[in-house]
Amino acid sequence: MILYALVGMIIIYLLFIVFIKVRFNFWSKQPVFHLYNLYYWLWPCGVIQRELPPITKFYNRKILTNKFKDVSAEKKELFYTLIKSHFLNGRKEIYNPPKFAVLEYFKGHNKNSHLSLQFEKLPMTNKGFLSQKSSNKVISAMSSRPLTATFNNKEVLVNYVDFLCVHKKYRKGGLAQQIIYSHYYNARNDNAGPVFLFKREGVINFIVPLTVYTAHVFPLKYLKHPNLDLPNNIVCHLISDSNFSMFTHFFGEIKSKFKCCITPDQSHIKHLVSKKMLFICLIMEGQTPVGVYIYRTPFTKYDGKQSIECIASYYKLGYYDIFIKSFRNTIVLINQKYQIDILIMENISNNNDIINHLLKKSTVLWKCPMAYFLYNFAYKPFFSADVFLIN
Repeated sequence: MILYALVGMIIIYLLFIVFIKVRFNFWSKQPVFHLYNLYYWLWPCGVIQRELPPITKFYNRKILTNKFKDVSAEKKELFYTLIKSHFLNGRKEIYNPPKFAVLEYFKGHNKNSHLSLQFEKLPMTNKGFLSQKSSNKVISAMSSRPLTATFNNKEVLVNYVDFLCVHKKYRKGGLAQQIIYSHYYNARNDNAGPVFLFKREGVINFIVPLTVYTAHVFPLKYLKHPNLDLPNNIVCHLISDSNFSMFTHFFGEIKSKFKCCITPDQSHIKHLVSKKMLFICLIMEGQTPVGVYIYRTPFTKYDGKQSIECIASYYKLGYYDIFIKSFRNTIVLINQKYQIDILIMENISNNNDIINHLLKKSTVLWKCPMAYFLYNFAYKPFFSADVFLIN
């Protein structure tokens, strides 16, 4: 009986592997932590592919990869045009970033970012007739920028993948797989680190995630009034260029409290704050920081309503009530600088405490599963409450 059960389990396991290899053909061939890899569950190896990657059928020589600092202004303009028109827009959501909201993500780093573009030549017309000249159109793009990850006190440089985009007209043709692998191949051959980090929203695939969670979306109608029920020595500060050192001094403590901490250089965080692409609200008790909330401006409207994302938070032990009561004041401060109507709460770091509080006070507009997963790195997943991440 035990033998039959064991044979049955082996058959199911093998069928599961076959299903994944057929259903997710591209990802089954990539250096990632597959769900069925029992060895990595027992002995995660860290970097999977230490040598430079080989050329495979997913590599496209037409995809050009450069350090972002070396990309021409013309190509940056074409990249921005693709992202604005084809990156996110759906029936209910409209992603409408100004140019700086795309390009500024590549500034302020101490290491190189990379950008991959795939072009298609289009014939030009002159008074209705085809001319000998042609123009370039970007049909797919992908970028990566450097972050520093700390996994249980061990530091790893990772490249965060963003703006993975294929022109709507060219989707379902395998271009996404090609630009992912071509970017990985080209960037590594251009001295980028071997580890990449992806964020996935919606349906989760069969790769073991670094962490997985659900984002909750709330209306802000009843959160735009200040909460005055706080001690006089509790003050909420909106971090700017002039007081950024307050956050920097607190960051060491934040980092030490999470098993997984992934952030860019402080210089890049400061740059995003100066551009109002990140809002950092610091709660002070007198001269001592006791909590922090990190918000990102996604430049995305849902049914015409502007959104804000709370991507991370932290509070000192014993300051739960202060943390919850001060939350509403952070919304008030941000709304004075950037008009917002919808809050996207990612259930990560200490955000779960805020979500549980809001669920008692407000309705949820919708929920969305989210996950981060590592490419070319095998590590056991973390609970989202143990992850502090700014990207």
